Amino acid sequence: MSHCHDEHGHHGHDHSEGAAHDHTDDITPALQNHIYEQIDFSATNTLNEAEPRSGSRVVQKTWTERLDQEPELSSDADEQLLMHVPTSFTAQIRLHSILIRTSTTSSAPQTLKLFLNRDDLDFSTASALPATQTLELAQSNEVQEVPVKRALFNTVRSLDLFFEDNWGQGEEDVTRVSYIGFKGEWMKLSREPVNFLYEAAANPADHKMVSDVGVRLGSGIGGAGGPDGLAAGDTVEVVVGAEKRTFHVHETLLRSRSAFFEAALSKEWKEGQARKVELLDDDVRAFEGYSRWLYTGKLAVVKSDRRTDYELLAMLCGFGEKIIDHRFQNCVLDAIVAGTRINVPKATGGVHKEFPGQNTVDRVYKATPKGSPARRLVLDMYTLKGNENWIRPGEKFSHEFLLDLVSALLKSRVVREDVEDKHKELGTGTPCSYHKHSNGETCAGKKT
Repeated sequence: MSHCHDEHGHHGHDHSEGAAHDHTDDITPALQNHIYEQIDFSATNTLNEAEPRSGSRVVQKTWTERLDQEPELSSDADEQLLMHVPTSFTAQIRLHSILIRTSTTSSAPQTLKLFLNRDDLDFSTASALPATQTLELAQSNEVQEVPVKRALFNTVRSLDLFFEDNWGQGEEDVTRVSYIGFKGEWMKLSREPVNFLYEAAANPADHKMVSDVGVRLGSGIGGAGGPDGLAAGDTVEVVVGAEKRTFHVHETLLRSRSAFFEAALSKEWKEGQARKVELLDDDVRAFEGYSRWLYTGKLAVVKSDRRTDYELLAMLCGFGEKIIDHRFQNCVLDAIVAGTRINVPKATGGVHKEFPGQNTVDRVYKATPKGSPARRLVLDMYTLKGNENWIRPGEKFSHEFLLDLVSALLKSRVVREDVEDKHKELGTGTPCSYHKHSNGETCAGKKT
């Protein structure tokens, strides 16, 4: 089976470095935007801490305790520290900046790597994987406020802080931190958490396929008009991309589908008060595709040469993850599976079927968390459908994907029970087991 190898664009990770700023006397703004009660301190843990639970106690310091020297977090075996800070599942958090107090000595941390929404990091993976953002810290005993790239931290469920080195330049084995805090915005979510349901075998009759996969997207989508019952005056502005393209979309549609927009457009956030949401770091094509789907229930993911636009689908996967719209994510996964069933003409004659290539796989892994349905789908495609030509010399697949692939291939040698069911799902285009469902429900709304 032929593999799609026309996706060779490589995208480097953005290691934006936030400049350090001294805000030790800026008490009022810090209190106004402090993320504190939304942190799950009992589940906060730190690897390589010299004193057990000292990392958690440092994070638990209040703003008024920020200058207290004790408790202090110190590294043990070497200069590295890896801290996992989970947040409450009842709140949606946007991170604006990190607050940190260290020292003027060589034990002050220098490089801080941030990883968003992961629960699987150790020192090996944190060193190998690209960070969500990399920050350079100053050598100072004042409280530094280090801004983050906000668009990358719109939906924070957990944050890992990897202190990679210190100012000792290899001569100092102990890294010390006396205060860590967070600033941003948060919104209480009224919706119950959504669990992942992985069915052993999906029933095709329980699932409705994505419609109109091959229709191209027009330029008129943006909320003008819309379905019956939606008034023109009930729209909000959504400004997208570096070009600041403005869409006018019905607020009811956005808030009923997306937990992100439900929170952002409430009156407690400035976006809700202004009836305007800015997504300046997102691709216009992502919101274009989403707004079309909102109004028509259809995706436009086939290129002019009749090949499935897997890169666009990977982008839509990440966008759906960001805005927390599980129905949209399910539809995107349906389209990925549907694309693998299309016969595409070969340049040498005949037809073949194409699967997501390296660039698409990397996009999916960069945009979605570990264990996500999108990751499981591409991993199963490579495990169950792939051959030696799918990964060619010179292609730089995500290190994390390759580790998952090796693990899955080794596991498949001894665990075969569900392989037949997965083959059936990928072959029939009914990938219900990759969907996100409310507690105990299937695609047909039936309780398991």
